[in-house]
Formats: sequence, structure tokens, C-alpha cells
Amino acid sequence: MGASLPRVLIVDDHPVVRMGLRALIEQTGRYEVVGEAGTPAEAMQATVRARPDIMILDLMLGGRSGADLVAQCLAAAPALNILVLSQHDEALHAERVLKSGARGYLMKGAELDGVVQALDALQRGEIVLSPRMNTRILARRLHDGPAERYADLSNREMQIFMLIGAGMTTGQIAGDLNLSPKTVGAKTKLGLETASELEREALLYVERGE
Repeated sequence: MGASLPRVLIVDDHPVVRMGLRALIEQTGRYEVVGEAGTPAEAMQATVRARPDIMILDLMLGGRSGADLVAQCLAAAPALNILVLSQHDEALHAERVLKSGARGYLMKGAELDGVVQALDALQRGEIVLSPRMNTRILARRLHDGPAERYADLSNREMQIFMLIGAGMTTGQIAGDLNLSPKTVGAKTKLGLETASELEREALLYVERGE
């Protein structure tokens, strides 16, 4: 009996994305897709039930921080290799998820073949980052780029900031994340004095696609 194939779990809240990734991965014949999940709760359940070797994880899943979910999944399955696949700029978010324990970060705009190559690299024990990320890291060492402005925000603060930029009100965010509206509105690390300034900053951030 031959060796079993590496087991992959796909976690994304867009069914079309999950379907495309499943087809791409399965056609290689080198990996077995053992499940899909569209919410954080489903991701945790599938991690325990399917025992995947690799998880492909969307950064923002139902308004929840990918960095937090990475840590929780690894607490349930310490040997799990997590590859974050996101539309959000890796210049800021890649370092956050790597610190949480992920083994790689890819932009959704990249060529799909890059996903399979990333899985192969994870199987070799490598950390997966794009050449573009390495270039940005060098650029940031030379001078502060836009990402430096947000570097001091915690994972939760960054999550709230992105949700504001996506058009959610502080009341909606407070309800979804079980926080008080006062807590949500008190994010002042960016040096902004009013809620309106915070909202404008967040909207511009999302529009720039950072």
C-alpha cells in the first residue's frame, strides 16, 4: 500500500473560491482535499475531524481576524501547516500571521499555480512568501512605508480597523465581536482625534487595498 497523500483543508467564505482551489489541488494528484469550511467554527471543527496536514486559510473570515484563527487552529493541531491566501496586502499582514504560527502567505491575485507550488514548499519545510514581500521588507528598511503607520496596532485593533473600512458601524462591530461600542471607538494609536477621522482613515486604507 502506497503512502497516503498530504491532506488539505480549504477555509474560505466564498464557495466559488473553495471550488476553484479544490479543483486545482486535486488535479495535481499529489494532495487530497479532505474538507472545506466557510466560517471560523467550521474551520475549527474540520481541523479536529479531518486532521489535515495543510490548511489554506482566508485572512478575513466572516469578519474575524485570520491571525487569531491561525493561533486557535494550531492550538488544536500543533503540526498543522497553515498557508494564508488573501486579497489583503502581505506587506502588513504577512508578518502578523507568521508570528501567529502560519507557514506562508500568498496574495489571491497571484497565479493559481503559485498555490500548488506553495503547498510543495510547505511539504519541504519551507516558509512561503512572495518575492514581492521580500522586496517590500527591504524597502521598509530603507524608509518607512505606509504599512509602518499601522504596525503598532494589535491583531484585534487591526481587525476592527478593517471592518470600519468595509463600512460596518461601531455598533455592528461591537455586536459581532462582543465588545462595547466605547471599546471599538477608542482606537487612537493612529493619532486620530475623532471617530470620523478614524472612519475616513479606514475607508482610505481599504480603498488602497493595503
